[in-house]
Amino acid sequence: MSNQIKMNPLAILFHIALICFSLNGAEVGPIVMLENGGKIQGRELSSQNGKSFYAFQEVPYAAPPVGNLRFKDPIEPKPWSDILQTTKNTKICMQLQNNDPRETEDCLYLNVYTPAKDFQTSSLPVYVFIHGGFLFKGESTFERFGPQFLMDYGIILVTLNYRLGAFGFLSTGDKTIPGNYGFKDQNLALKWVQKNIKNFGGDPDKVTLGGQSAGGNSVGHQILSEKSKGLFRAAIQESGSPLCSKMFMKHPRYFAVQLAKSFDDKITEKSSSADILDVVINVSANDIKNNSDLPIPDDMRNCVGSIGSTVWNPVVETQEDGFVKGLMHENFKYGNFSKVPVLIGFNSEEEVAYNLVDTKSKAGYMDSNNKYMVNGNLNIKEENILLAGNKLKKIYTDKTFEEDFLSLVKFATDAKYTIGICRQIELQSKFADIYMYQFSYDGLLGRINQSIPETLCQRKNGPKLAAKI
Repeated sequence: MSNQIKMNPLAILFHIALICFSLNGAEVGPIVMLENGGKIQGRELSSQNGKSFYAFQEVPYAAPPVGNLRFKDPIEPKPWSDILQTTKNTKICMQLQNNDPRETEDCLYLNVYTPAKDFQTSSLPVYVFIHGGFLFKGESTFERFGPQFLMDYGIILVTLNYRLGAFGFLSTGDKTIPGNYGFKDQNLALKWVQKNIKNFGGDPDKVTLGGQSAGGNSVGHQILSEKSKGLFRAAIQESGSPLCSKMFMKHPRYFAVQLAKSFDDKITEKSSSADILDVVINVSANDIKNNSDLPIPDDMRNCVGSIGSTVWNPVVETQEDGFVKGLMHENFKYGNFSKVPVLIGFNSEEEVAYNLVDTKSKAGYMDSNNKYMVNGNLNIKEENILLAGNKLKKIYTDKTFEEDFLSLVKFATDAKYTIGICRQIELQSKFADIYMYQFSYDGLLGRINQSIPETLCQRKNGPKLAAKI
């Protein structure tokens, strides 16, 4: 017998209406003075169970990264004299493959949600959440990652925007444009929390850092970076790790050249990093957005075949004060990271949730040559790659991926998520407490269950597989 929880459609509509009523009936919240002297005012809302909480939305934690601050480390914002109304989200960071009127370079803001009971006199634990989106899209808005459920559990929730795509991860591979700006934004937001969260009733010594997908990858990098030591006491990584192969850029300068060349054909591989910076800092944000979806040569793909490969990703920085220093797996192997307890895991058949139609279209491409099965980051000799690919494919199926598409889903899930996460667990657990999970609940209300056509999955259990996220 199924153990699924079934809800009456009228009950679902009632809950939705209740939430909407609570939002529309928002009252003016308290004024909070931040450590830089600036004052903000939020709004009062109700949680899922009717508890009052305060929402402070779009609080600046960094100066706008525009003009000469584009492709630079974030700096603290200047204080303001008037009371800043922080009652709604109107800005998100520039997105790749999305077009949203809220997109802007001036996007480094965070949101704080705190229970109204004993406001400012309590010392509550804090959960800082980093959104996902492959490091090139995503947002932290109230509508996307709202606090209505968490506010019933006596914690403070902080969500944040960080630079994405080329804006967050363009790099020339040297000190001119070192890259990893998205991670550096997150780091500055964590420092903001340490300085200011007590003014919202939070305990800076009880900060848990969490994230999903690219957000989980980001959390892993914060664990690894010396610059984030002491900024959080525990971490949660959902479906993301620095050791996931799709989240690493081996050839940053090549893509920096290609982007700059799209604006100025005088740019070549021999151009200086200063010349590249001069080009990309003097074009519009929309120009960078529109020109940064670059093709990836086969020999530079950072994942298997063309599944999951993206351009703008973390790089290992060469300068002494870099944020990402040294190879990630070696830092985990030798204990060069913050020894905080970590909850980490993944979903069953995770590939179902991401670009499933695109993955299916790649089945023939993967079948054409089994060398595409082999991760481009592995140090396997060229003459051995095809042999390795043939052996690897037999683990998943004796058929073609076009005939046995679900095997490709399982393979892509392992290649993009499971292997990297399990490798992090194996290495990190020698130095710190690690708790692993696998999420496989087959629910009725998940968006994947409603959006995957039955014809896409060829087996009888296809719809059930599509619901397991």
